Amino acid sequence: MKTLHLTLKKNWFELIASGKKTTEYREYKPYWERRLLKKKFDEVHFRNGYSKNSPFMRVVCKGIAVVPPTGGLLFKPANNEKLNGWQFAISIGTILELKYNKSLELTGEGRAASRVSECSSVQDVSSLSR
Repeated sequence: MKTLHLTLKKNWFELIASGKKTTEYREYKPYWERRLLKKKFDEVHFRNGYSKNSPFMRVVCKGIAVVPPTGGLLFKPANNEKLNGWQFAISIGTILELKYNKSLELTGEGRAASRVSECSSVQDVSSLSR
């Protein structure tokens, strides 16, 4: 099984965890080209931070495509982020596992925070209805 490991900012992590964001984007640069082009991944492991206790999510990778500038973006970048040119679009499938530090509360507009706060430290979220 081939796994892609990515780190996300909190707002993007929460949107993916809530099911509102189903595609993650990376700029088309030599670094990402080496990591993503002509490769097939079974899963994507997202982490919100670099600590071993950072929130973690394991999802199905439905595929990776190269998309043109502003090619149907549903989410605009944060204030200081720029999207110039082509991008890699990583299509996200089912959330297989969600792990977080119990002291952290994942919140966000429309997020069922009560479902998150009730679950254990590692959860199979395939049974949760969205």
